[in-house]
Amino acid sequence: MMSDPFGTNTWFYVFRQQPGHEDVTQQTLTLTFSSAGVLTNIDNKPALTK
Repeated sequence: MMSDPFGTNTWFYVFRQQPGHEDVTQQTLTLTFSSAGVLTNIDNKPALTK
């Protein structure tokens, strides 16, 4: 997990995978929280394309 250097209201989960000798895939899940700590947004970015 990576955290936002500008504040703690955004969390980034980066998932990278390279099974065998196949191409690398990556997905990024971003969670955004209000100042009260309530989850306000979920952004699931699909795998990167070449």
